[in-house]
Amino acid sequence: MSQRGSRGGRAIRCAILGLLAPLAAHAETDACTLATPAQVGAAVHVSVGAGTHVTPTFVKTCTWTPTANSSVRAVTVNLQTP
Repeated sequence: MSQRGSRGGRAIRCAILGLLAPLAAHAETDACTLATPAQVGAAVHVSVGAGTHVTPTFVKTCTWTPTANSSVRAVTVNLQTP
């Protein structure tokens, strides 16, 4: 079963949401300021590098990638306003 459909995958998504949801309410527009690599890594149980933006001018999306071979390919946060 893929990580996306597994209970473990859902648990990881919930852990990340739980970590970021309270911060998002007070966050600046830069998604990479919401969590440190240590916090993201703890949520997915994989060491990740520093968060990066897709482009330098669009900072509402941040992606952290594992520093070693892992079944986790990336963790991405995209801030959206209602």
